[in-house]
Amino acid sequence: MITDPPPRFSLPVFFGLILALSLPFWVAGALVPVDKLPIKLPISALMAVNPTIAALILIWRANGTSGSKQFLQRALAVHRFRPRRWFAVSFLIMPGLLGAAYAMAVLLGYGTPNPSFPLGALAMMSIVFFIAAFAEEIGWQGYAFEPLQARWGLWGAGLRLGVVWALWHIIPFIQTGNPLWWIIWQSIYTVLFRMLIGWGYMLTERSVVASVIIHATSNIAAFMTPNYGSGYNPLLATLCISAVLLLISLNRSKRFEPGHKRRSLTLL
Repeated sequence: MITDPPPRFSLPVFFGLILALSLPFWVAGALVPVDKLPIKLPISALMAVNPTIAALILIWRANGTSGSKQFLQRALAVHRFRPRRWFAVSFLIMPGLLGAAYAMAVLLGYGTPNPSFPLGALAMMSIVFFIAAFAEEIGWQGYAFEPLQARWGLWGAGLRLGVVWALWHIIPFIQTGNPLWWIIWQSIYTVLFRMLIGWGYMLTERSVVASVIIHATSNIAAFMTPNYGSGYNPLLATLCISAVLLLISLNRSKRFEPGHKRRSLTLL
């Protein structure tokens, strides 16, 4: 039987450990310019493995090998994904949102000249981005989110974790070589995206798998915009995700607030 995760160390220790583990990746990203890579994704993006590593280190110290095994079993348990009708929503929400953002770019005259869509790379991208999403979400959502949600509720937890998540991404964002406006809007989008991931997690009865799907499909959709993501505009993506979060918040359930008894979760 898979139960809730074992007791944890404080979140500042978790965040500090992720920071320490990420330093070598940031250095590697500085040494290997992104323009020498096949796609505009810096080497520092490999730091995606660090949230899970940090969580497992802390859980192992507190609860040993059995605690780490229990934690991973819970995080990877597909059967926790309920209700199943939201499975398709988890796969479609981010491609739909980022597709709408690119459509806005085209209508506003900011579409990519001579666009090409990298359909041939879709399978490889899907494998890579799903592995990376698992590595991140087991730590961020499976380890860090619930203590924050218990105290601050869905949106408060998502906002706080989103700020940490965005700050963690700042150096990789800079290493993409994009202009300052792109980095600022991508950081804002990252905070809002974490809030949306938290919503998906709570909506599916705390399924880390749902968080992984939302996270991975977002990356896949971004890099499937013309010319391996060159058509992606974080300002327009921020507008679209803000609209989605506004609609969700208008139908927000008290089941997601601190102190509410854990039961079957629905929202819309």
